Amino acid sequence: MTDIEKSFYDSIERLGSQLDRVEWESPTHYAAWLRQTVGLVRHTTRFICLAAAKTDIDDRAAHYMWIEHLRGELNHDLVAIRDLKAMGYEPDRIPLFTWTQKMIDAQYDWINSGHPVALNGYALLLEGLACLIAPRVLERLQKVRNKSQVTFLSLHAKVDQDHYPDGLAFLNTLSKAQLEPVQKNLLQAEALYAAILKEAALWGAQHSKQPSTAA
Repeated sequence: MTDIEKSFYDSIERLGSQLDRVEWESPTHYAAWLRQTVGLVRHTTRFICLAAAKTDIDDRAAHYMWIEHLRGELNHDLVAIRDLKAMGYEPDRIPLFTWTQKMIDAQYDWINSGHPVALNGYALLLEGLACLIAPRVLERLQKVRNKSQVTFLSLHAKVDQDHYPDGLAFLNTLSKAQLEPVQKNLLQAEALYAAILKEAALWGAQHSKQPSTAA
């Protein structure tokens, strides 16, 4: 395991422990998480397009890595929205949390500040969570939710089995200097995602007596 691989593994394990403590069986907890996921994923293709455009003109490997990645991320926000609606929630019934917006803003800041490669810190963290942690979250959800309410997690638990190792393979081609902003954004994204999970738990608990319109 390379140093950058270990960094991702450690961050994913820490967040995985937090995700294991989430009350996924609670519809309001799950809905709050889904709403934040919609907010993040709506920007995925925009992040990727901007990172591709901002990548140095001579760095063909990184530029085309983003272009290739883009093809596998189209309309994923609509999948999460369908899950929410299948549970009886309209996305605007649940607020986009401050920490979620901070996560979004941070990615644009990294890319626009001359470090498009840093986006890997955020993107591979989430894909690593989908690859390594989502299957056990999905197993819990499938006991209490129907198939139409867990399609986003089902999709990502499958497709990110390839995305995550492919992304790590790309990072292993980079120099230590190139990996520095990736490492920094990884740790920043980990902290922000942890804050999102805490806020989702709080919102879920506060609204647990307000059932959705779908069983």
